[in-house]
Parts: sequence; structure tokens; C-alpha cells
Amino acid sequence: MNMVMSRDKLVKAPLGLLWFVGPASDGSLFYDRHELGPSMAVIEGRMFIQGPQVFTAVDVYTGRILWQNRLPAGVTPGRRSNWGPTGFHFVAVKDAIYLAFPNKCLKLNPATGKQVSEFTLPGENDLWGRIRVWKDQLIVPVFQAVETGEPLPKKLIAMDRHSGEVNWIQESVQSFPMVAIGGDKVFCYEGVLTGLYKGADKRRKDGIPEARPFLAIRALDVKNGKELWSSSTAQVATWLAYSEQHDVLLTSNKQGIKARRGKDGEELWDRETSGEGFRGHPENYWDKVIIWKDQIIDQRGPGSAHSLLTGKPIMRPHPVTGKSVPWEFTKIGHHCNYAIASEHLMTCRAASAGFCDLSSGGTGRLVGFRSGCRNSLIPANGVMNAPNFAHGCTCSYSIFTSLALVNVPETDFWTYNSFQESDSAVERLGLNFGAEGDRRSDDGTMWLDYPNIGGPSPNLTVKLVTDRPEWFRLHSTQIQGEGLNWVASSGVRGIRSITVPLFAGKAANDEQKRRYTVRLHFVEPQNAATGVDVFDVAIQGADELHDFDIVKEAGDAKKRIVKQMSIETDQRELTVAFNPTQGKAIICGIEVVAEVSGR
Repeated sequence: MNMVMSRDKLVKAPLGLLWFVGPASDGSLFYDRHELGPSMAVIEGRMFIQGPQVFTAVDVYTGRILWQNRLPAGVTPGRRSNWGPTGFHFVAVKDAIYLAFPNKCLKLNPATGKQVSEFTLPGENDLWGRIRVWKDQLIVPVFQAVETGEPLPKKLIAMDRHSGEVNWIQESVQSFPMVAIGGDKVFCYEGVLTGLYKGADKRRKDGIPEARPFLAIRALDVKNGKELWSSSTAQVATWLAYSEQHDVLLTSNKQGIKARRGKDGEELWDRETSGEGFRGHPENYWDKVIIWKDQIIDQRGPGSAHSLLTGKPIMRPHPVTGKSVPWEFTKIGHHCNYAIASEHLMTCRAASAGFCDLSSGGTGRLVGFRSGCRNSLIPANGVMNAPNFAHGCTCSYSIFTSLALVNVPETDFWTYNSFQESDSAVERLGLNFGAEGDRRSDDGTMWLDYPNIGGPSPNLTVKLVTDRPEWFRLHSTQIQGEGLNWVASSGVRGIRSITVPLFAGKAANDEQKRRYTVRLHFVEPQNAATGVDVFDVAIQGADELHDFDIVKEAGDAKKRIVKQMSIETDQRELTVAFNPTQGKAIICGIEVVAEVSGR
């Protein structure tokens, strides 16, 4: 279906280590990352990896190598790559692996790697392309030599995936460079696109290859190969995807996306918008849009989301003001691969390996290692599988290994995001002092790191007055108590005053008084006794806490305590003042929530 979407529903942030290193990290298992070797496949607890003359099965839960097969050198046609294509097409299903060499296809037992059978194509000069599996059929683009240039996929063949018997053949006037399957239909983009299979081909540096005049989209009945409908198109598409659930067929390139109804080819909408890419090599995925449920995630840059049925932008509330803004994601740092979505996450490279948390829109880092030029962060079988597809990289990353991650709720994780300053009144705002990035709590508050070190986030004018500040940062598991221990795991000692904006951006002053709930988060970060740090707290000039001793109030050092107040003000800013009577004042976080809110 080419949805660039995993069906896994278990992998979600925060992530922790399941296993790393071991035989599954050996560089001999992997192509040099520049060669953009074949993607891995994960199914039934097994990860299948293809490297130079070797095919390997790995247990995703332990990293143990299950079996290995030797392979010949070579390449099957139709392999899209950065430079010279390498490796063989393969597809894995529960009961079989189909590994396609140019002149034959091997059916392997996924549990043992043993060969079950061998399939051949009917034509003497037929070459195997990228195989698809639909129920009990193999759908095979068949490449044939042409007078000049690379072989082209001149026909489609459907064969019984158990016996190899040919069920039907559909020939093209030109070629079938792209195929998507779903709903018992085979969708074919028909035409000749020059340089389609070479991502770094100079003719694709503008994102769209050259094409011969005649282009069309055809839908075939997967059972017998008969044409259901055909439509000519002027779009030089480089990506074809289909949502069976919503019966929507997408064609895309760098300059736009078109949607059609799968049953009859009727055009639903057309978005002409040029992908700008992110920092790195955007030509590798200018076309790869993700179908996520009833939405399209457009990763061509800047990252955005649109309705699959209408093409209209997906909106979401701004986390600080509640104002409706378009859904977006961002990533920073050099990269060279495309994103893959799952139920909860969208994995990608943004300098290091990383992900976008789809519930919050925040981008998180998996520091220390990078993914491959082909995305090698695959959420499947409850595991974030990360084999060493960065093998051959000379960049300054400290970890070059295979590893696996799983959801570990107590792990700290921080994100950055694409939210901009919004010209509206503040509805919910959290400031997390000394934190490593932003994080959204379960009640919807976006806690922003201050000072900002984690990456892009809403630009708010916060003013701090300090007295020789001592910043501290612990892990949340070191903090006692229940709830937002990750807020209390960092902070500043030596605070004098904090001024927080109640109107973001350039919003006009609201002369009406508004009431806010203010929560102050404290922890004593050292093993200090009572009486070491004692201070008063005033908000908008009114005394709220007197001789406040964190250790005495909390009952222990490194134990979180929260003080909540209700404040009414007509001012544009909220000022919290600290007056130490012994030692210094400490603060970890401030949360401000409008008590009458539209959310």
C-alpha cells in the first residue's frame, strides 16, 4: 500500500533500552550506509537484514542471530538508491520470505532460512522487480531490457505465492514504475520516468525526473488482472500510495499531492505546494507522504498534516494560548532519510536518531547514535528496532551498534517543537527550569525548558532575576513522590524573581481581570537538612508563602512538593518574587492555568 506506516501500537515514548551490541551489530551484516541497501523487514518477532552477500534473521527481543544465508553479489532492477543500486528485493510475511534475484525468486522458511521452493518468470528475458504480496498472490513488476538506458518494468505478473503458477499478465504500453495494492485492486502508474531509481541522479535534484509525454494511472482487478479504470494524468508522480480503509489513492512529487477515489479514479482534491525539505538530503523523500489513519503527514518539509479525504490542513490547539493552529512538526540537524509513522510515533533522523511524538507534535532525540540513510528505526512487534544501518558513516557519533528500545514510562524524555509565538492570552503555561527540553504533561500543559536549550519552542519573554544562581539537574527517578517528578528533577537555587507573560506575542492588553491557578514546584536537590534554605514567596506583590522550608514541608530532601494558589490580575505579566531569610530560594517549575478557559 506504500503508506510508510507501521501497524504497531505498543511502541511509544518514553523509550528505554532493551538490548544492544552482540553479533547482530557486526558490520559484515550491513551494507555501507552510502549504498542505501535494501530495507529491513520485521514480522513475528524476527528482523530480516540484507548485507553484502549475506541475509540474516535476528530475534528482535534479544538481538540473537537466528540464522544466516549466503547471497551472491548483484542487484535486482528497480532498486531506488543514492548512488549505484545494490542488493535484492525481498518481502517477508508470516509464513514465507520471498527473495528476488534478477532471474529467479526463492521462497524461504522464515523460522529456519531453508529454501522451500524456487519461482521463475515465463519470459526468457524477464527480470524480477520489487515483489508485493496480496493474500495468496505475488504481484511482480517484470523488467525487460530496452534499446537505451536501464531495463524498464514492462509488465505485471500475478502468480500463486505457494505454487508459483502464473494467474495473469498485464502488459504496459510504456512501463509500470510504481505499483500500490489494496482493496483487491492493483494501482499502476504508467509511463517512463528518467532516473527514477537513482535518488542522487542530477536529473532529480529539482525533485522531479524527466518523463515521456504519455502518463496514466490504471486500476486492475487483483484476481484476474482486468482493467477496472484508467485515467491519463499530467502529473509526473514519484510516489504512489493507497489507503484501503478510506479508498483514497495518492500520487505525489516535490510540487504537490493529488488524491483520487480508488474505486473509480475520480479526483478528490489537488494540493500544489512545493516541498522545501529540511536540512540534509531532502531529494531522497520529497515524494514520500505518510498515510496515518485519516490523515496525510507531509514530510517533504516543512512538516504538515492534511485530511486524507479533503486535503484541508489538520488543526490543533496552540499549547500555550489554545488558539487553533495548523499541525506541524520540525526536525533540526543534518539528516539523510525519511520518516516512518506508527500509532504513536514517527521515527526519523534529525542529526541523531529521533522521533516525533504524534500526540504532542514534539520531536525527541535518541542521542548517541544515528539511523541509516534508509530509515532504520522501525516500530514493530512492540520494539523500536534499530539495526546498525549507519555502518560506514564517518560522522562523530559515539555509538555504532544495533539496538532495540521499548516503552519505559519512568525514562525521562524531552522534545522540541514547531509552535510559534501566538498573539493571544495565555491559557496554560508551564516553565521547567533547567530542563533539557519541552514535555507535555497528561493534563495538556506544555512544559517549556528555561533557559531554552532543547531546540525550537514557543518564544516567550520570561525574565529571571537571580543571586549567583546554581542550576541543577537530576534524573526523575531520584525524586520522591508521585506525579510530575520530571518537573522537579531540575531547577535553580538563588532565584530572586520570575516574570511570566500572561499575553503571548503582541496581543492587546485585556483590561478585564482574569483568575489564574498558579502552581509552584519545589525540591531540595541536595541532602540538606531543614533550616538550610528558607524563603518567602509573593505573587503580584501579595505574600503567599512565609518562611517556606522545602525539606520541612516535603518531609525530606529530593522530595517534590507543590504549592497552589489562585490569583486574580489584570496585568500583562505575572511576577513571582522570592525573599530568602536563610540560605537561598529554590524553584523547579511554575505552571499558570487560566481558570476560565475555552479548553
